[in-house]
Amino acid sequence: MCTSLDGIEARAFDGCTALATAALPDRLRKLGDYAFSGCTSLVAIALPPMLLCIGNGTFNGCRSLAVLELPTSLQAIERGAFADCAALTSIDLSMCTSLDGIGARAFDRCTALATVALPDRLCKLGDYAFSGCTSLVAIALPPMLMCIGNGTFNACRSLAVLEFPTSLQAIEREALADCAALASTDLSMCTSLDGIEARAFYGCTALATVALPDHLRKLGEFAFSGCTSLVAIALPPMLLCIGECTFSGCSSLEAVALFNHLRKLGEYAFSMCMSLVAIALPPMLVCISKGTFNGCCSLAVLELPTSLQAIKREAFTRCVALASIDLSICTSLDGIGRGAFDGCTALAAVALPEHLRELEARAFARCTALNQLAFVHTGTVAHAPLDRHAWAPLHLPMARVPTACLVHDNVLGPGSCPALESIRIKSYGWGRARVLVRRLVLTPRVVFLWYGLTAERHCAPGGRWAERDRLAYIAEFG
Repeated sequence: MCTSLDGIEARAFDGCTALATAALPDRLRKLGDYAFSGCTSLVAIALPPMLLCIGNGTFNGCRSLAVLELPTSLQAIERGAFADCAALTSIDLSMCTSLDGIGARAFDRCTALATVALPDRLCKLGDYAFSGCTSLVAIALPPMLMCIGNGTFNACRSLAVLEFPTSLQAIEREALADCAALASTDLSMCTSLDGIEARAFYGCTALATVALPDHLRKLGEFAFSGCTSLVAIALPPMLLCIGECTFSGCSSLEAVALFNHLRKLGEYAFSMCMSLVAIALPPMLVCISKGTFNGCCSLAVLELPTSLQAIKREAFTRCVALASIDLSICTSLDGIGRGAFDGCTALAAVALPEHLRELEARAFARCTALNQLAFVHTGTVAHAPLDRHAWAPLHLPMARVPTACLVHDNVLGPGSCPALESIRIKSYGWGRARVLVRRLVLTPRVVFLWYGLTAERHCAPGGRWAERDRLAYIAEFG
C-alpha cells in the first residue's frame, strides 16, 4: 500500500536469506543495485507495471527465484540483474518494446533457463549476458540486433538452434564459445558483418557447417579453434586476415578454399587439422607464419605462391604425408625458419630457390626419407650441405651453396636423415655477409664445407676445430 514509493535503493534487502515473497507497489519505477541480492528463499515476484529499470545485480544470487513477470514499460536491465538465478526456467521480454539492450552478465549462470523471448527492438546483448545458461536450447535473435557481445552465449552447452539477423554487425570475443550442441551457423545474409572476433566459436565441437558473408574481412584468433566436427568451410573472397590459431584443432577439416585477397595467415592458423589433405595458398601471401600447418598429418598436396618471402619456424612440423616440396619458384623467399619441416617423415625431395638467404637449424630435422635437398639456380641443380651426424659414405658431387645463403649448424638434427649422404655446415657468425665456400675433407667419412669472408679467415670460432684441421685446409687449398 506504499502508493508514493517510486524506488527501492541499493542493497535495501540484500542478503535477506529467509525472504520468500515480496509485493511491490504499482508506481515503483526503479529497483536499485543489489536491492534483493542474495535473497536465496525468494521464489516469485511480480514486478510493477511502471517499472523502468532493474539495476545492477538486483536479483543476483536469488537461487530459488523460478517465476518472474516483467512489465512492458521496462527500459533497462543492467549488469548482473538476474545472475545466478539457478531456478529461473523462462524469461519473456517480447512485450518490452522500449528495451534496446541487455546489460553484461544479466542472466549469467541461470542454469535452468530453457526459453528466452526477446523484443524486436533490441539492438545489443551485453557481455556474457546469457553465459553459462546450460539448459538454453534455442533462441530467436531479434531482427534489429547489431551486436552480440563478448561471451554472450559462452558455455550455453545445450544451445542447438540459433538464427542470426541480417542486421548483425559484430560478433565479439567468445560470443558463442563452448556451445557444444550448436551444429550449424549461417551468417551468409549478415551483409554488414565485417569480422568475427577471437574465440567467437571456440570449442563448438558439434559445429559441422558454417556459412560466412562475402564481405567478411577478418577472422580473429581461435575463432573456430576446436570445432572438431567442421569438415569444410568456404572462406569469403574479401577475407584479408586469418588470425592466430583460427582453425587449430579442427581435426575433421578436410578442405578449405583460400582466395586471392588473403595476405596473412596467423601463427598456428591450421595447426592440428589432421584431416586436411591439400591446400593451395593464395598468390598474394608473403609469409607462412610460425606453426601454421603444424601437425597436419594428412597434408600431402601443397601449392605455394611465387610471392612467398618467409617460412617461419615450425610452419610444417610433423606434416608426415608431405612427400615433396618445390620452393624454387618462390624467388623472393628470404629464409626458412627453425624446424620448419621438422618431422616430415615422408619428405623425399626439396627444391630450394637460388636466392635463399637463411636456412635455420633443424629446418629439415627428422625427415627420415629425405634423399635430395637441392638449390635450383640458372637451370641447374646443386646438392646442399647437410648434417655430418648422419654418417654415410659421401658420393655426392662437390656441394655448392648460393654465396649469400647463411646455413645454420644442425640443419637436419643429429642422425635424423639416414637416407641422405650428408656433410656439415659450419656457421661463422658473420651474419648475412657473402661467403667463400670450400670443400674440406678431414677423414674419408667426415666432410665439411668451410666458408668465411676471405681465404685468410678460416679459424674455427670458439676453438671447436683443432689447429691441424685448419692446416689440412691450407694444405689442400693453399
